[in-house]
Amino acid sequence: MSKSKEASLTKNMLEDSIMNKLVNLLDKSGLSSERMTRQQLQQMAELMSNLNAHREVPCFIVASRRLGRSSFARLYAGLYHQAAQTRWLDATDPQFLTSSARNGLLACGRRHRPASAEGRGLLVIDDLALLDESLAERFSNNLDELIEQGWQVVVITTPQNDCYQRLQSDRFVISGQDLLCIRDFSEEQRGGSLAAFLSDSLPVELRIFALLTILASRLSVEQAAAAGVVVHEDVPANLAALHPFFTRSDTGGELLVQAPSPVLLKTQIIAVLEEYVRQESLPGQSLPASDGTCSTELSTDAVRRRALEIVTRVSILLLERAEHHRSSEVLAFAESHLLKPTSADSDNVPARSADTHEPTQAATIEPAAQKGAAFRCASTDTVPMLHIRLFGGLEVYRGEQFVEHTALRSSRARQLLIHLAFAYGRGIAQDTLVERYWPERAGNRGYENLYVLWSRLGRILSSTTGRECPYLLREAGVLKLNERLVSVDTALFEEKAREVLFGDGEGQQRIALAQELEAIYGCGIILDKFSDRHIRASAERLRSLYVDVLMEAARLSEFAGNQVTALWMARKAYETDTSKEEVYRTLMDAQIKAGRRTSAMQTFFACKAFLSEELGILPSQLTMNLYQDLLMDSG
Repeated sequence: MSKSKEASLTKNMLEDSIMNKLVNLLDKSGLSSERMTRQQLQQMAELMSNLNAHREVPCFIVASRRLGRSSFARLYAGLYHQAAQTRWLDATDPQFLTSSARNGLLACGRRHRPASAEGRGLLVIDDLALLDESLAERFSNNLDELIEQGWQVVVITTPQNDCYQRLQSDRFVISGQDLLCIRDFSEEQRGGSLAAFLSDSLPVELRIFALLTILASRLSVEQAAAAGVVVHEDVPANLAALHPFFTRSDTGGELLVQAPSPVLLKTQIIAVLEEYVRQESLPGQSLPASDGTCSTELSTDAVRRRALEIVTRVSILLLERAEHHRSSEVLAFAESHLLKPTSADSDNVPARSADTHEPTQAATIEPAAQKGAAFRCASTDTVPMLHIRLFGGLEVYRGEQFVEHTALRSSRARQLLIHLAFAYGRGIAQDTLVERYWPERAGNRGYENLYVLWSRLGRILSSTTGRECPYLLREAGVLKLNERLVSVDTALFEEKAREVLFGDGEGQQRIALAQELEAIYGCGIILDKFSDRHIRASAERLRSLYVDVLMEAARLSEFAGNQVTALWMARKAYETDTSKEEVYRTLMDAQIKAGRRTSAMQTFFACKAFLSEELGILPSQLTMNLYQDLLMDSG
């Protein structure tokens, strides 16, 4: 056999070996390789091979969030590096920058390289924030030092936080476009990525143009101006550079995006619109107030009316393009989520024009206003509140009456109610539910089954004999619970948890609130035989949030000097979840502060054993610092 054929055969065998290992890693990580085409698998393997070939320079994954950046890095680590030689630093941890400012960036990567490691290790800095010029330069120098010591360094960041083009001219970069080529994104995944992008700290003119492009699917600067939004001409090019879902048209005149349903981005759409309208009304750019005067202090109603006007103009643009379905979807979204009628509005709803059979724009909105008024009347006068409890097991109360219905014990009705409860305030698209329940049903059969199930659940929840259940709403293809008439304990839990984690109140108030959550909701979500993977995922998300609340309460208690409460909260967090290094570290810190040195030492070794056996990694620098404090105290 010739040398060229032998070399070609060896190369093919090596590629097949890498492909097989990559498929196994994908399946183990939950990213099923069966959903990927052969071409996508080959592109992923080639991209990782290129990353491995550039170990001598800093490597950057520069892409927007929710595009699988961290998953790609973990797969690469499993493919080319041993677990014991891999370090993973969470750059979103506030202590990361605090420690780096004091000790130098990446000190943990330099000081705790395994003694048995020969050759190279891998250091991943995940989700690096935007650094100022001096700190970014120091960070860049640290990268060079680590590479000289034999480390491969991978930095994950967003395009807007990437300030290293000048500092690292020879670096290797994986972009968002590269990640798009190796996987297909569902509508929900696109919605999640775009929601994170709209929530980012970008200039409002970038986010408002991105939002209108999402609503219209394609948009030019001139079309945005026709909708009442004026931006600079370079905005489309900037957006195309920041997020790979946005692309320029062949002529360059329009920005394109494969748009998800507006309902998936409800919170972000409302927030960006309100921010834009309020910034638009700064001095010199005042908007008409409700009384016809101009004011820079806009009321909420005035902001909503202006936002509704902008989105309505987008729906008209879609109508002019003959995109009737999308136009109706955008208008229905605007009426459902931007129209907030007051009692005065409902008394002065414009009627149809007397000179034409076509309704005016205001008359088109009339049914939504009447519907809202009807629900306000029902919620206060005739219809009792519906209370849904998920903590401790599913229980439903209509007012003070326990809803005990044999049909609620059936798998599908029970599942649907739990799904709606977890989606409280957002709702679930009909398409999503059909795909979850009846993926094998072709055509309209799945939707027919969903309507039957929806009607059955309405009869279970409602005490009336009418056809409509006041507790359930269907708006623009989205099924949801009526927030005016339904309360859900998990939604209240999340609201109070946000107050603990992000509230501006005093520490003692937040500690007391955390104690209340611990006492009331400590039992967690009790799953039954009807729980599917989506319900289990939602329950796990709440459990993780509960643990975060406990750790924050422990931190607040330590700061207040109450070491007993701090130790109690840290122990409860440890009892709830032993799969997070932060939980071990929180408990160690509380034990050290309370003088429980032996217990703290035991916690450290339990943490080290878990990380080694389950994840194949060593404790982080923050955990090692606590251990070093223990050793120094012992000396």
